[in-house]
Amino acid sequence: MQHLQRRHLEIAHFTWTTEHVTNLGAEAMRRLGWTPAEEQAPTHEHWDPVDHVVGPFQPGELDGAATAGVLVDYLRSVGVPSPAHLLLSDSAQEVDGYWVDYYGLTLEQPSS
Repeated sequence: MQHLQRRHLEIAHFTWTTEHVTNLGAEAMRRLGWTPAEEQAPTHEHWDPVDHVVGPFQPGELDGAATAGVLVDYLRSVGVPSPAHLLLSDSAQEVDGYWVDYYGLTLEQPSS
């Protein structure tokens, strides 16, 4: 359970988002500041397969403005018009005897 004891931030982009939501290719993602997972494997356990990451950042390493810029540029490139079109999600589960909280920022799903 060493990965649960690490204290660092990693921002992950799920493969299903690339396949079903965005039309950005690997080079566009790289220009936006993301690293392909095959070059830098995710350091955290995630719900779904990850295709790109930003980080990991140890405490004190994160440049908040630069990281926010990566996220804002990404969201603009996939057509998110404003923060009102994002959803903050959370979930929790037990993993090997530890209670783990997950927080996520997701794209608003269009109503059908």
